[in-house]
Amino acid sequence: MKKYLLLPTLALLLAACGSEDSQEPMQESEQPDVIIEDEEVEGMYTSDPVEFADKDSDLIYQSGEMNLEIVARYKNDDTDSNGFNTVSFDGYDYKFAVVAIEGFGEKPTIAVLGETENNTEDSVAFNSDVEIVTDKGDQERSYDGVGRSEPGVKKKAFITVDIEYGVPDSFKLTMQPPMKEVGEDQYEEGHYGEPKVFEFEKE
Repeated sequence: MKKYLLLPTLALLLAACGSEDSQEPMQESEQPDVIIEDEEVEGMYTSDPVEFADKDSDLIYQSGEMNLEIVARYKNDDTDSNGFNTVSFDGYDYKFAVVAIEGFGEKPTIAVLGETENNTEDSVAFNSDVEIVTDKGDQERSYDGVGRSEPGVKKKAFITVDIEYGVPDSFKLTMQPPMKEVGEDQYEEGHYGEPKVFEFEKE
């Protein structure tokens, strides 16, 4: 992985001079900054979960002071060349990738990253309730959600599932369908099909 170390030329000149008594105002150097390349490319960070999940991106996800990195990717027979699967809940469509990431804490996290599009005629809430059962012995659920979507709305998704026993080689993933809005802050299940079950294995 390449990294960049940015060393302003002005700072180097001042350090070399070693003068602490000069009262003359500092002036900005017209010379370019010194850049030392350590096998990294510019634009290595993103805050877009779709860009982060794409197999060809090799990006680090940045959120505040957190930097999240992908340590494993998962696929099945329906995964496309960029690492994404697509599921439709009777018109509510979800394109997603499944990865293991590090950066939240000491233990890795399974993340379901992607984008939803509400192609139904209803306002819906998609909690993206996900349960995984891994070959390492974990059985855990997600605690995040995409939230409410009006018809035609697209939303990015960053769903996480904490795991206890290490990065799995394979797991079963069960995803619940969205719920229909039937009143103010009231939602009803059973309108957009059944839960979807997927089997994933590490690439």
